[in-house]
Amino acid sequence: MAETPRDWVPDPALVREVGEQFERAIASYKANPNLIGEHANHEESIRVGGYANRTLLELVQNAADAMAGADHGDADIGRVEIVLDPDSRTLYCANSGRPFSKNGLIAITHAHLSGKRGDEIGRFGLGFKSVLAVTDSPQVVSRSVSFEFNSPAAKEAIVGIGSAARRLPVLRTATLLDAAALIAVDPIVRELSEWATTVVRLPEVTGLDRLRDEMESFSSGFLLFVGAVRAVRLR
Repeated sequence: MAETPRDWVPDPALVREVGEQFERAIASYKANPNLIGEHANHEESIRVGGYANRTLLELVQNAADAMAGADHGDADIGRVEIVLDPDSRTLYCANSGRPFSKNGLIAITHAHLSGKRGDEIGRFGLGFKSVLAVTDSPQVVSRSVSFEFNSPAAKEAIVGIGSAARRLPVLRTATLLDAAALIAVDPIVRELSEWATTVVRLPEVTGLDRLRDEMESFSSGFLLFVGAVRAVRLR
């Protein structure tokens, strides 16, 4: 078993919450299989709609939201780092804000439940779903709980319902992810975990050239509108 890094031990209550949310989602699909197609079509509209060309901006906005209300005595607070590894076709976005909470889990698995508070832009609401423009299996590695979408277990559970939908929804059925195991095998996650509280990991990304263009054209003027973010590093 991989050794769990310091402060990366998941919260048992949030581990249970991920499992309970999954069971509720599958139960709702069994009760009304039409929801499978409805949710998949909604995600497809986001994938090809206005969010499709602003993945990095949406990730940084979510990071800014996580920093609102965080402990500003931390030397790393306000830090966001985006890493694109073209060899493994993986995109990472790390931040030093608040780790995931129950409300964050609820917001990220639904479409219109993100509760904005004060200086938050939109905590893990529709904006996070922009990741579907570049990957169909996003992962979230947080010090409080880690999870992934579109896992084999999730796909098997949805397919087993027997819906006639041509596409399956991705971001409704999170399953647990072993952060320690991932940190052990992914050197970039390991490096980021030294300071970050949450790392969004997007494997098998598409549109590498577009992502490079997004990184090169990312405007530092964005920082004027998000006081919680002190620095964004892109590499």
